[in-house]
Amino acid sequence: MVKINFEIKPAEIKDIISLKDNLRQADINELTALGSTTLNSLLDGYLSSDECYSTYINNQVAGVFGFNKKYN
Repeated sequence: MVKINFEIKPAEIKDIISLKDNLRQADINELTALGSTTLNSLLDGYLSSDECYSTYINNQVAGVFGFNKKYN
């Protein structure tokens, strides 16, 4: 049996940098369609979130999500 370790932690800048090199092509297309680089688009989302979290699978960043309290 394969054991999978899943965690959610507060996001850090290093998570964003790690994630940008592991995006699916569909995600890259979506982010660059906004007229920016993938890194800048990810950083913009991180910096504009009131709370931002990283998901980890087996100690590697698998995703980042967050929210802005203004829009809740």
